[in-house]
Amino acid sequence: MGISLARYLSLQNKKKRTAAVINQSYSDLYRLDRELFEEVLRRYPNIAEHIKKLLMNELGKTKVFLKKIIEHYKSTD
Repeated sequence: MGISLARYLSLQNKKKRTAAVINQSYSDLYRLDRELFEEVLRRYPNIAEHIKKLLMNELGKTKVFLKKIIEHYKSTD
């Protein structure tokens, strides 16, 4: 299961978002609206915890990526 920080935040901030997806193999695609997503989180706190861990991992990767970009541009000055 993949979830990006942007997708999660768009659900939380009630903003519409579009995305393009390219799969490497066959897959099932599901659409989950904000209300149903919130209901799932309320009913199944273990799923909410799992999503939280995924998002924290994604945030960590984003921080590392941004740090590398900043270091690159500082070194070119």
